[in-house]
Amino acid sequence: MSANPNSVKMTVDEYLEFERESDIRHEFINGEVYAMAGASPSHNRIVRNLTVSLFNDLDAQDCESFGEGQKVALENVKDRGYLYPDTSVVCDDPEFTEDNPPALKNPILVIEILSPSSQKFDSDEKFAMYRKIDTFREYVLVWQDKAKIARYYLNDENIWEFADATGLDSSIHLKSIDCILALADVYQRVIFDESSQQ
Repeated sequence: MSANPNSVKMTVDEYLEFERESDIRHEFINGEVYAMAGASPSHNRIVRNLTVSLFNDLDAQDCESFGEGQKVALENVKDRGYLYPDTSVVCDDPEFTEDNPPALKNPILVIEILSPSSQKFDSDEKFAMYRKIDTFREYVLVWQDKAKIARYYLNDENIWEFADATGLDSSIHLKSIDCILALADVYQRVIFDESSQQ
């Protein structure tokens, strides 16, 4: 999402029509439309690496991942909502809205890649919105300026567990899909600014 706090008010139908005709993606939250910020080379490399890293584990479990072009529907928020996570995963048959194009309704896992402008919003407000999805069980935050991944997992006691991993020699367990992510794989070819590693 753009760091610009200015937004445009629309109805759901106005947003859907506007989004179909737009050359860039917009998220829709409580009647307001927000332009998505452009992605950096590091962001794009991480998205690619995540897709490759997850593929075999997901295929073996009959799960499916969707990239950042797939909208996710928030049906339990005021005026409905639509977000574009960097990666979403479904482990049941995917369910979609009847919108054109359709939005995913039942992700179990959502991954967001953080930028300095989006970190607070993704960590707090977006997480709160995703938690309104009944099937949602795990939220993963991936830093792009340093080798760090954090995850929140909703356990059987309905408590959100937190874990994180830092450094290219570490890994993190994604419990909802029983997958181990090696940070060296996630950050392959990503170049960090030396000052960010201090």
